[in-house]
Amino acid sequence: MYTPMKTLTEQILAQDAAYMEFDLTTDMGYGQWLGMFMELGASSRRFNGYMIQPQDGDAQVSLTAVELHLFLHGIYVAPPLEEEDYFYSLMRPQLRLGRAYFRTLGKTVELMGYQPSVDELLALDIWVETDEAMIQTVYSFFFEANIGTEGGRHVIRRFTDEQLEDLFRRRRIH
Repeated sequence: MYTPMKTLTEQILAQDAAYMEFDLTTDMGYGQWLGMFMELGASSRRFNGYMIQPQDGDAQVSLTAVELHLFLHGIYVAPPLEEEDYFYSLMRPQLRLGRAYFRTLGKTVELMGYQPSVDELLALDIWVETDEAMIQTVYSFFFEANIGTEGGRHVIRRFTDEQLEDLFRRRRIH
């Protein structure tokens, strides 16, 4: 039985947040994970910040904009709109668990069958485990967050249409 390590994500998010959990080790769970993003569209895979939480070290926060590319064989993390140059990949055999955190605004939400909108999403956590040493790492992607670390305060806001227009414009120039 897999026991996921605790993450900082729940502490970072508002207390009015809930989450849905996906077993990424099964075809059905991974299929539901992929299906959620297909229904929500490309904007649900773009982030202005992420955090890597290793089991045996300090969490690292990046304010780099990234986009998740989801395939049946794994997840690739890349700059937005980039289709060839990936920062890193999370391959299916290593994926364990996925969580999608969303804002509830104090209302009671029946989670069975609930599909949050992109505007309600706050963050994603993806648990990865190396096969050899069984060491866990959690990759957290934030739509919105205020993260305090020893290095300072990191404010992450939603990826905007203006950012996307700017990226399209720069790609046409090059």
